[in-house]
Amino acid sequence: MHTSLRPSDMRELDARSRDGIRVRLLWQPSTDALFVEVAHDVTGALFQIRVDPDDAGSALDQADGYAAAW
Repeated sequence: MHTSLRPSDMRELDARSRDGIRVRLLWQPSTDALFVEVAHDVTGALFQIRVDPDDAGSALDQADGYAAAW
């Protein structure tokens, strides 16, 4: 599910950056939902996907694989 969230609604739990791709694990307290956000510094492309809490770690580790399609 693709969604766009206001930064004020989110809390960053983890983040990393490599080769111009920034990946963040975000938590939305009001819904207790977790999202992985991927941003490409060169193109400005950004997407967020909702992830199951049990999959959050692997989603964060593998999120830049989605960005390779840009």
